[in-house]
Amino acid sequence: MQRLSALLLGACLLVLLSTDQGQGADPIGDKLEKAKAKFEQEMKKAKEMAKKYFDDREDKARKAKKDNKKLLDEVNDEKKAFEEHGLLGEKAPRDLKTLITTQQSVLKAAYVKAADEYTKAKNDEMSAAVTKEWDQIKEKGFVSVAPPGELWIPLFNGTDLRGWEVVNPNVAQKYWKVVDGAIQGENPIAKGEAIYLNSTGMMYDNFHLRMEVFCSPKSTSGLLFRTNGGVGGQYQASLSSGRGTPGTIAKENKALGLRILKQSDVPNPPASEWFTFELVAKGYSIRTLINGKKAVEVTDEDKVSPKGRFALVVGEESVVRVRNIKILPLPQDPKK
Repeated sequence: MQRLSALLLGACLLVLLSTDQGQGADPIGDKLEKAKAKFEQEMKKAKEMAKKYFDDREDKARKAKKDNKKLLDEVNDEKKAFEEHGLLGEKAPRDLKTLITTQQSVLKAAYVKAADEYTKAKNDEMSAAVTKEWDQIKEKGFVSVAPPGELWIPLFNGTDLRGWEVVNPNVAQKYWKVVDGAIQGENPIAKGEAIYLNSTGMMYDNFHLRMEVFCSPKSTSGLLFRTNGGVGGQYQASLSSGRGTPGTIAKENKALGLRILKQSDVPNPPASEWFTFELVAKGYSIRTLINGKKAVEVTDEDKVSPKGRFALVVGEESVVRVRNIKILPLPQDPKK
């Protein structure tokens, strides 16, 4: 659980950076140091509780009389949300959620109080330093309790196109269908326009999306995200394992046109084989993964689109299938 350590204890590294500054001669700083030490101690306890919780759930899933694979996937999904993004689901033990949220609040209050006391003591330099240190701790990532409901929300039910709509039904309806539990887009037209399938659900800003993709040889396909039906800006991630490089990120608006933001760094998966595609968007930082390996990590300085829906796009003479599409909504940037 290495990433768990980073989320729960990453702040503690910064918390300990200033422990040798002015101890014994600075009562304000001494009180803050005690709060930091207490927080580190409690977060170690939380890490142990979380490990036991996930280990117990995994053991029960493996021993279940039926649906072992489904139950195990649910555990792994919840564990992934916690370790990578610091999100605790509603099934997590109440004492674990209470411990983490309480101690984070206590630490925040200690920093706020220290900054205020330094200001009252006319030590503006130390007040600014404490505030800066707290901002650095927040950037490392705290744990959040997810709202009730599923952590990973399915965007495709595996049986029909409910939740999706064809952009031009008169032309493209016949090109989109469900085949063997996957959305299939087949565009047989040579030198023709791409075909699109838009999601009709919620608009998302920060999220982790995961799905499985299958491409015919020399196919071109992509996933539009944070799109608003062509109004304003949008981003596109390549899904092509034939003509393109999956995971490559492009951006588009009226001022920029379509422009590559960053090319993928991973080799193409073989065509006509399923691969896993992941997309993580936090603010304007975007990351893609192919079969678990990082393909792109980039920040869009132009900030072309903060929020929107998804759309699948398939180019000429291409067949693409996607299945097991799930999204994990992520909390807002703590700096905002």
